[in-house]
Amino acid sequence: MDYAWIGHEFNNTYWQDGWGFDDPCNIRKPVARVPNAVWLLGYSAENELPP
Repeated sequence: MDYAWIGHEFNNTYWQDGWGFDDPCNIRKPVARVPNAVWLLGYSAENELPP
């Protein structure tokens, strides 16, 4: 989660009031889903282009 939080400069004040900032491991809330999606997109692509 720190990777996405730092790398994309998320601001914790936007994730209050039910978005899940107080419960970051609950994947039913957006604050857990967004960093998971960022991580998946970052590591799902291949590092090299095909020849």
